[in-house]
Amino acid sequence: MGRTTIKDVANQVGVSTTTVSVVMNQKKHHISKETQEAIFKAAKKLNYRPNQLAVSMVTKKSNTIALVVPDILNPFFAELVNCIGNEAAKHNYTTIFYCTNDQPFDVECVKSAIDRNVEAIILALSNNVQKSNIDECYSLADEAHVPIVLVDRYIDSSDVVCVRVDHELGGYLATKHLLESGHRQIACIAGPMNSDVSKQRLFGYIRALQEYHVLFDPTLVGEGMFQVETGYNLFEGLYERNVSAIFASSDTIAYGIYKKAYEMGLSIPKDISVVGYDNNTYNDFLPAPLTSVSQNVKMIGANVVDVALNFGEVYKTDSHQILLKPELVVRKSVMPNKQA
Repeated sequence: MGRTTIKDVANQVGVSTTTVSVVMNQKKHHISKETQEAIFKAAKKLNYRPNQLAVSMVTKKSNTIALVVPDILNPFFAELVNCIGNEAAKHNYTTIFYCTNDQPFDVECVKSAIDRNVEAIILALSNNVQKSNIDECYSLADEAHVPIVLVDRYIDSSDVVCVRVDHELGGYLATKHLLESGHRQIACIAGPMNSDVSKQRLFGYIRALQEYHVLFDPTLVGEGMFQVETGYNLFEGLYERNVSAIFASSDTIAYGIYKKAYEMGLSIPKDISVVGYDNNTYNDFLPAPLTSVSQNVKMIGANVVDVALNFGEVYKTDSHQILLKPELVVRKSVMPNKQA
């Protein structure tokens, strides 16, 4: 048996397909209440569902948005996908999901989304994407009259509509907590420096050091990806420089620190204090629950979906960027340093 068509419903009731279409799509009509009830009853009996692609071609409204993220293995983006999908569903929208695996495939994803007749695209840029690729994404979207809303990762442009967290403040809060706990030899394992997110978190780290009159030492900064391997590979070299604490600019980096510290016979926070960034769900289950900067992913998801679905109104305002404030969630991965 194939999928039930509108013709099957019409034949069941003994009316035209146009009549069924008008009733099912709730258009203005003068069709009797009895006929309407008969159509809905037949549709339910035959398990008829309108072909949404065909409907969207007629109405120019697909009730679908696209979400492009760089790394689904990163717990932050996994949670973001879930939150945006749930928030969109509250508005009766379906979310099409794409993952670039942090490779410059943003253009291909935007093309595919446009071909699927989406009404908006929510885009978290890949770290390796070039400006020319970004420009092409916007050119394609403008031509198709599909708005793009950037989330988390962004570009410095007054025309770009973006929902993001104040990452400099986040880096500042993380480092300030370590400084207030008496630490002065504080290392930082940052993400890739071609990412504005990484740069802003590092700037926050430096700002906190300066505020507490601690000399910034660039040799105490390691750079890598927002991955477990980065923390694992860089921790030992930094620890050998007699640091007492580390600001890991993502929780995944912090997990690598935990793993390497355990292999070295070290205890967190007794031998090394650690603060992460993202406040992932898993942080409470670590041997020393990880203190971390929370981005409040649910709030990000709610804001970015609202902006995407009301893009025209948002673009009329002077401010095209929604900047959310992070918060520090204190757990047990930091120990006071009495030697400072």
